[in-house]
Amino acid sequence: MTSHLSGILSKFLRAKRIKAVKSFIYGDVLDLGCNSGDLSEFIMAQSYVGIDLDDQALAFAKNKYPQYEFFNNLNCLGNDIKFDSIAMLAVIEYIKDRVFEYRKLRTYLRSNGILIITTPNSKMRYLRSLLANLGLLANKERAQRINLPSIEEIKNDLNEAGFRIMHSKSFLFGMNQLVVAEINND
Repeated sequence: MTSHLSGILSKFLRAKRIKAVKSFIYGDVLDLGCNSGDLSEFIMAQSYVGIDLDDQALAFAKNKYPQYEFFNNLNCLGNDIKFDSIAMLAVIEYIKDRVFEYRKLRTYLRSNGILIITTPNSKMRYLRSLLANLGLLANKERAQRINLPSIEEIKNDLNEAGFRIMHSKSFLFGMNQLVVAEINND
């Protein structure tokens, strides 16, 4: 099993994140931080690309979903490829300069494309750390070095990067948050 899904609850949480975003995803999809590639199950192979920095997660995804494309960085895609949906499920908490990354991702979206983000709720930092220490979530070192933004911080960062918020909500009893944004063409 991949290192990202090592906690007892990790696979369950991944499934709940996928369920939360499925209705928003359409067209050609970039799954940024794809981990084990499970989101691909709901998307046709020719419409899906998964990216993850974790070589172990990529090997698992490639083995489980051999008909899909998986890469270890965005540079493998080239400059001309565009997507309708970019999904970032539990990824942004590891990004230092979110506004910079959102601006970069805009270049990979079609003019009517959307960015779909889930992340643990910043208010749950201590609970998350406790669950990691108990082995219920991914390892404790990963849990301690993440930067959990609030839903308002995510919205502000997206607005600054040129996106318009379409939808936002908390889910999993408030432990996770979802934001869906489109390119602001105004």
